[in-house]
Amino acid sequence: MVNETRIEGIGALSAGQYETILITGIAKGNGDLAFDAMYVEGKFHGKGRLDGRLLNVDGIVSGSRRVKVKELCVNGFLQVKSERVYGDHIEVNGILKCPLEISGDEIRVDGYVETDLLCGDEIELLYRETRRLERFMSFMGRKRPLQSVKRVECTHLEATAFSCAHVCAQRVTLHDHCRIDVIECDGVIELDKTCEVKEFRGAYTLKQI
Repeated sequence: MVNETRIEGIGALSAGQYETILITGIAKGNGDLAFDAMYVEGKFHGKGRLDGRLLNVDGIVSGSRRVKVKELCVNGFLQVKSERVYGDHIEVNGILKCPLEISGDEIRVDGYVETDLLCGDEIELLYRETRRLERFMSFMGRKRPLQSVKRVECTHLEATAFSCAHVCAQRVTLHDHCRIDVIECDGVIELDKTCEVKEFRGAYTLKQI
C-alpha cells in the first residue's frame, strides 16, 4: 500500500488500494480506488468506484460509478452519472449530483443536491441559494419551482426553501417557502405559514410554527 499519492500536475491513478490521495492538479482514475482519505483540490475523473473513509472535494470530481465512504464533504462539485452515493456522514456546501440515489445516516446540505432519491436518518436541507435561483427563473418567465430532489425518505427531515415531489419521514420540519407535493408521516409535521403542501398522508400531527 502506498502511504501518500500526490498529483500536482497531470497524472493518472491505477486501480488499487491507497492510504492518502491528494490531487491538486488534473487526474484520471483508471479503475476502482480504495483509500483511507482522498482530497481533491483540482480536477479528478474516475472510471471506477471510490471506496474509503473520507472523501473531501474542494475541486471537481466526476465519474459514472459508485461512491461509498464513511465521510463525504463537498465544498466544490461532485457528480456521479449512473450509480449511487453512500456515506455515513454527508455534508454539502457546494454541488452534489447523482441521478439515482444519495444515501447517508446524517446528511446536511447548505449548497445544492440533485437526485431522484435522498434517504437517511437525519437530513437537513438549507436551500436558500436555490430559492434565489427560483426567483430569478420566475422573473424570466418560469412558473414552477425547481425540484432538485424527487423523493426524500428519512427519520427526520428539516428543510428551508426546499421543493420536492414526495417526502416520507417520521418527523418533518419545514421553513421559509418550502413546496412539497406529498408528505407521508406518522409523527409530527411542523411548518410555518409560508410553506405549501398539497397532500398529507398518515397518522400525523400537524403543528404551525
